[in-house]
Amino acid sequence: MPDLNLPALAMQFMQGLNFATSGSLSLWAIRKDALSESLGMVRMIRTDASKNLRAGEPLAPGSFATRIGTTAVIPIFGPLMARMNRDYWSYEEIIRDLRLAVADPNTTSILLDVDSPGGTVSGIDTAAAEIARAATSKPMVAHIGGMGCSAAYWLPAAAGEVVASRTSLIGSVGALIRYADLEGILTKLGANIVEVIASQSPNKRLDPNSEEGRQELQAIADHGAEMFISALAEARGADRETIMATYGQGLVFTAPDAQARGMIEKIASFEETLADLAARPALSRTAAAAAASAENKEVPMTTASTASASSALTLEALRASNPELVASIEAGARDQATSSERERLAGIEANLVPGQEALIAAHKADASMTPAASAQAVLAALKAKGTDALKGLQALDKAAEGVASRPSTAGDAGAGAAAAATTPDGWKAEWEASDKLKAEFPSSESYVATRKRDALKG
Repeated sequence: MPDLNLPALAMQFMQGLNFATSGSLSLWAIRKDALSESLGMVRMIRTDASKNLRAGEPLAPGSFATRIGTTAVIPIFGPLMARMNRDYWSYEEIIRDLRLAVADPNTTSILLDVDSPGGTVSGIDTAAAEIARAATSKPMVAHIGGMGCSAAYWLPAAAGEVVASRTSLIGSVGALIRYADLEGILTKLGANIVEVIASQSPNKRLDPNSEEGRQELQAIADHGAEMFISALAEARGADRETIMATYGQGLVFTAPDAQARGMIEKIASFEETLADLAARPALSRTAAAAAASAENKEVPMTTASTASASSALTLEALRASNPELVASIEAGARDQATSSERERLAGIEANLVPGQEALIAAHKADASMTPAASAQAVLAALKAKGTDALKGLQALDKAAEGVASRPSTAGDAGAGAAAAATTPDGWKAEWEASDKLKAEFPSSESYVATRKRDALKG
């Protein structure tokens, strides 16, 4: 029978029960009752992702994130750890997938696919900050399908908009340290434990069963919970007192109860959420995210009954909650306005014709005048001018009726004593018969008009 390393087996056994041992101390934000099942889900995904993940095109080789249509689906499954490993999901790969989605030109929106009991506190603040940054680049929604507890509620809250399936469980806001001292059992198994602590650091390894040791662990756990509460207050737009009063202080809630408490925005399936996100126009999605953020920051939640109430988005609230976003929007609006005004002026200038300089200048000064409207106004002015000229000629015709003309001096040389014409038809005939008159007058009409004026003067 081979020799058994009993101390090593004991360590493996306790670690399999997910205890921190005397050689390992970690701060967790996790539901321990769902840990084993959640670990099994991660192992299945690692073994065969094609059977256990959403259908879609992988964002990159080695990534479990996929793109369905133009929406990147980023999984947050199982127990969460800071670094990539075989048995747990990690904040590292969540951050990597977010950056892939933001950089992908074929991705227009991001959907976080969450089913997790939580994870370690170490590294979660970095992942939450990355989620918040990505949400400012592309529209994002977090969907909880199953569990969104502890760290797995901390992360989706950073997305700004949280949706959950009706049967999901949400909450478990807080932190814990689960510690197992194995020295007693290891000693019984034959282990000889030797430990020397430097005299300069007597508090380095306080006995967790002592009052001082217990206080040390309690302070670490309290600090982790306070980080969690502060992060939720910022992400959900509520103050600390509201989080403490309505988010359960460690309790877990069904989706309807969580919605009533203001912990999620709505209840919908993953497929409904994906379709809704994909159907929103890009600008509308961005505006909706900004509006949701401003509403959360503008109105603190005081009770479960008021937590789900919404308020109207105002520019002042948006400026106070997200000044960088407002500055970016205003700068873009100014640039767009400047570009549009340049195009308007150039379009109006293109309508200029001789004699219409004053009209074009007036159009440029009128901010409401468009190039198309300017063109119509110029055309109308030209038509009016032509009508006035025609009316003048008609008036001359009427005035010249029955008036005898003076003898013509405009005939060709050698024309003799031909009788001078006294009517418009006669003058037209004179012009048509005379090369000299044709050279002097560009048309018979201009010659006739001249003769009429001469007749009036005589």
